[in-house]
Amino acid sequence: MVIYARAKDLPISPQKMGLVLDLIRGKPVSEVRRILEFSPKKGAKFVLETLNSAVANAKNKGEGAPRNLKVVEARADKARVLKRWQPRARGRVDRILKRRTHLIIGLNKD
Repeated sequence: MVIYARAKDLPISPQKMGLVLDLIRGKPVSEVRRILEFSPKKGAKFVLETLNSAVANAKNKGEGAPRNLKVVEARADKARVLKRWQPRARGRVDRILKRRTHLIIGLNKD
């Protein structure tokens, strides 16, 4: 049975979050924690928090110790986009899109 944890409306683009998720997919939780603790990417912090939440969900459902768990699903979906304006020369404006992410992590036994 796959145990999920979700984090919604994270202030990072799905493309940048996907780079971090590619590092952890299919690996055991202990190894994933080590990877994320030393990763310089901004998204690593969000992924680590969500991973810890998924491990806690697994403990509450009686799935066993974290050493038996493996990341089977990790995805970053698009969330709402905040639209902002930047003034430019000659009375024009540029649009700035602040993209946000919904993060989903699924754990399962080995």
